[in-house]
Amino acid sequence: MADPLNVAAGAITIVSLAYSSSRALYELISTIHGSPSVFKDLSEEVITLNQILDTLRATLGDHASMMGNKQIAYLEAVDRTLQGCDIACQDFKTKLEKLTENSSDGKRSFRDGLKLSFQRKNINDFRMRIASWKASLTLGLYVATL
Repeated sequence: MADPLNVAAGAITIVSLAYSSSRALYELISTIHGSPSVFKDLSEEVITLNQILDTLRATLGDHASMMGNKQIAYLEAVDRTLQGCDIACQDFKTKLEKLTENSSDGKRSFRDGLKLSFQRKNINDFRMRIASWKASLTLGLYVATL
């Protein structure tokens, strides 16, 4: 069986990466002024995800040495979720940057506004992915503190 401290250290690293990516995504979303209301909903989802990731990172650091085999196995399994979260947040941020490339200084161009309006379904799909990650990671928090 893997060493609890090594598994926790690896998980903390991945949680930190996912947190950084989701934080960068939130910061970009917050600069899109006058955007469709779906962005406000997305922003709230990302804030909650950030809170869960930050709590998970702190909890792992506090409980690493006390983890049992089941907790270690769960952490190893949740790594995929964390990696997926990290990559998807980076990709979505890149996509939003391309969709808002004609806007500047917090002012959205008409063209970018149209492009963003046509992305409602993609944004809602991404929100659903975030909800799934939040559920998995909340379970991870519960398991880590057993």
